[in-house]
Amino acid sequence: MKKSLLFLIFAGLFFQPAVSQRSTVDEKDELVNIVFKLAEKSDCFANPLSEQYLQSIDKYFAKYKSHILIRYLQNEWAEYTFGCEEATSVKNVILIEKNRVAALPDVNYLEFCKKNQKWGDLFIPFLQDFYKATNFHKFYKKYIK
Repeated sequence: MKKSLLFLIFAGLFFQPAVSQRSTVDEKDELVNIVFKLAEKSDCFANPLSEQYLQSIDKYFAKYKSHILIRYLQNEWAEYTFGCEEATSVKNVILIEKNRVAALPDVNYLEFCKKNQKWGDLFIPFLQDFYKATNFHKFYKKYIK
């Protein structure tokens, strides 16, 4: 009996189940963070990311680096310096629901664009197109809880 108990304790110490490296991040946050990363505008990920995850982002989204949204961020916004504050501001006005990216119902997106001219009224339509073209939700589900 004692040997069995010692064996169970020993086995429990050395044979722990694998712990997932996934984190809990809102889908819209991760979408905007990845878009900004691809456009080389900012690195606003909330937590330090593993090199493996960064490589997964680069590999999965490599063929989308010339997507109209990424070009828009790089070209149209060339005059602006972007940081995490800008990424946060747009995350606060969008939602992802039923596989669609849209402005929150209680947000007047055009008013938001007037106050924050750098966004323009094309960002959300381009973001929606990027979301669908990349099958972003599939990537999100694979790497994020």
